[in-house]
Amino acid sequence: MNFKVRVLGCGDSLGVPRLGCYCNVCSSGLDKNRRTRSSIAIFFDSGWFIIDATPDLKNQLLPLKVDYNKFLGVLFSHPHADHILGIEDLRSISLSLRKELSIYASHETLIEIYSRFFYRVSYIRKKVNALPWDTLNSILINHGEVFNLDGVNIVPFFAYHGDIKVTGFRIHDFAYLPDCKILPDESRILLKNVQTLILGALWSKNKAEIMNPKHLTVEEAVELGEELKVERLYLTHLSHKVDYYEDMKMLPNWVEFCYDGLEIEQ
Repeated sequence: MNFKVRVLGCGDSLGVPRLGCYCNVCSSGLDKNRRTRSSIAIFFDSGWFIIDATPDLKNQLLPLKVDYNKFLGVLFSHPHADHILGIEDLRSISLSLRKELSIYASHETLIEIYSRFFYRVSYIRKKVNALPWDTLNSILINHGEVFNLDGVNIVPFFAYHGDIKVTGFRIHDFAYLPDCKILPDESRILLKNVQTLILGALWSKNKAEIMNPKHLTVEEAVELGEELKVERLYLTHLSHKVDYYEDMKMLPNWVEFCYDGLEIEQ
């Protein structure tokens, strides 16, 4: 199975540069140190979809020359603001295509989306005679249970991001998990023989602003990649404490930092 992964964004919840920050990374002006919030797009011959809809979604998608008639929907990892606030931008796609869009998420994530975007959820909108395509069709996914999206088998698995469960996604020999601190054994089993992993890593241990209980450090992410025996590890959800150009020199040759616009052929 051949497909392409494009990194739409690889920044943490505040993005890089941060407002009001004049550190070396935020003021560098270098392309690979400019990071919108974390999201990816996955392209197959038959269609494409994204994982997470960030507040930067519109600007992430506008430069791409893509066929929106082949857009299959959005998979959500968890309901934090930097991963769902782009839902409003999905409305432009719905209105252009004149069709309802589908979103896929765990029960916990759908509940949060319902509470914040109740005016976009299909069964509520239909009660008030909204345009039939100006809605989101929500589809429940369960961790560990394969679901099919236009002929593509996807395996959702869970991890812990602080005290909440988040969803990662495995597609063939590729997996994506942007926010994570602990990966339980049952999810490690589901990642057996994964060759390429995109994994969240906030900063290096020696540059940490705090000992964050919700995110892996770069060192912890590399260690996890070693334990999973992946061939290629890409680090995402990077804060302004990561200088792509300097810190890349410290990584093993099978690991690299993501940057906005990075494309990975699978």
